[in-house]
Amino acid sequence: LPRALAVLMVGASLAVSGAVMQALFENPLAEPGLLGVANGAGVALVMAVLLGHGLLPIWFLSACAIAGALLMTMLLLGFARRRLLTNARLLLVGVALGIVCSAIMTWAVYFSTSLDLRQLMYWMMGGFSGIDWRHQGLVLALLPIVLWLCCQGHVLNFMSLGEQQAQQLGVSLHLWRNLLVLAIGLLVGVSVALAGVISFIGLVIPHILRLTGLTDQRRLLVGCALAGGGDTVIS
Repeated sequence: LPRALAVLMVGASLAVSGAVMQALFENPLAEPGLLGVANGAGVALVMAVLLGHGLLPIWFLSACAIAGALLMTMLLLGFARRRLLTNARLLLVGVALGIVCSAIMTWAVYFSTSLDLRQLMYWMMGGFSGIDWRHQGLVLALLPIVLWLCCQGHVLNFMSLGEQQAQQLGVSLHLWRNLLVLAIGLLVGVSVALAGVISFIGLVIPHILRLTGLTDQRRLLVGCALAGGGDTVIS
């Protein structure tokens, strides 16, 4: 039961995060794994285990993963907002950052003599085998964030019209961007702490639902939560 709940919530979190990132970055290929956000969370978690010698509590490791995800998301959003990079180049930068983070994680595990860190090699591949009742606090922490994001479809609809029109409709872009980035960082950080780096759920699920005609963000986000959780449980 605890593993099934974790699978359901992580799948829903990653799918919703992917849909929000695609709207936020105005890039149809944006998703936590592909843009390196998940790998950023992974690096922070591995460094915490390495420096803490495996003695740090689960909540602190999760906080480190969240901080890594937030840092990577804010970095990429800064590039996107300043128009320093085209959508294609932003994607390539995200992929490159993800590769660098993955290399750092592999290097840390390879040169470590700590059994706890070597066991993270299996975690880095993505999986739910280590989930038990001790992790249910983290699993339940995902639920209110997913529900909150699913209720923000109208804001994302306004933001998709462009900055000028969104501001004319009364949307505070600076506030909402920060709130959405924070929510994405929390979801991805906790998901990585629970199950490791799992890619492509946030990319594939929103596009499949759009092909069925779900283009309104209010319905798309709810559909992503249900389909992402269900798909992860089935797989």
